[in-house]
Amino acid sequence: MIDAPVTSFAYPFGYHSALARTAIRAAGFEQACAVGDLPACREDDRWALPRLQVFDDTTPEALIALVSERPTPSARAWALGKQRIWSVGRRWIPLGPPESGRVSAVHP
Repeated sequence: MIDAPVTSFAYPFGYHSALARTAIRAAGFEQACAVGDLPACREDDRWALPRLQVFDDTTPEALIALVSERPTPSARAWALGKQRIWSVGRRWIPLGPPESGRVSAVHP
């Protein structure tokens, strides 16, 4: 049990829209995390902060390297471009269980 208010939101699978950002702000969250595979910096939109992926096999040394990294402007542009491409692709191939109203891209 957490005996403190939850002030940060993580978008499911990291993907979001302007409508989702507005709803999260209206719900009272102070910030929200998106995808990006970059450490957040001061200039980032606090309603779409990039987050890093940490896996079971990520070592403490690798984690320190991840959060210490200061990506170049071209790395930031590349990450943003990948996110936009993925978002467009998700609109063309909606994923989710049939009961959600969305159809899986791969049928068994």
